[in-house]
Amino acid sequence: MLFKIARKDWFITMIGIDSNSILFFNKANAPVLDKFMIALTSIGEHGMVWIVIALLLIFRKDTRKYGFSLVLSLVAVQLVGNSLLKPLVKRLRPYLAMGLATPLESPPVDFSFPSGHSSSAFAGAFLFSRAYRKLSIPIYIFGSLLAFTRIYLLLHYPSDILAGALLGTVVGYCSDMLVDSFLEYKRKKKE
Repeated sequence: MLFKIARKDWFITMIGIDSNSILFFNKANAPVLDKFMIALTSIGEHGMVWIVIALLLIFRKDTRKYGFSLVLSLVAVQLVGNSLLKPLVKRLRPYLAMGLATPLESPPVDFSFPSGHSSSAFAGAFLFSRAYRKLSIPIYIFGSLLAFTRIYLLLHYPSDILAGALLGTVVGYCSDMLVDSFLEYKRKKKE
């Protein structure tokens, strides 16, 4: 019984944090910042920036493995996040659930949990940082900014972003291990 109460209280607290964060950013919007956030979030649309990064990684022999891992990760986060979890959880986007106006001209109307932008961003940041360890901090800052734009634009709650970041990191790790296993199998088969 105590566990049920604690779990319920945690859930209510999380909803409160999510809603209060959205209300804060709804009041904090500024036209100049709106344009910057819209431009930044558009870079992450459909994982395009990460697809370009994956292709660049594939073209270099020493980073090719990470490029293929990233492609696999992007497909997996699309399938798991957008095709499985979003329809399962059915969480409305904050601007819809709270009746708020978003600065976007044509905002998405599908469900919000987990964030596809942050799933892709953290899968991409994880794998890029494996290929270029010295650039880990800048790529994670970039991925985090992409994810943050979704909160600022009232398209996701903070918990959507956290779930997306976790999903992207786990999928990135698993994809990397899967590609490693495949390459090891291929190497042993040649011997």
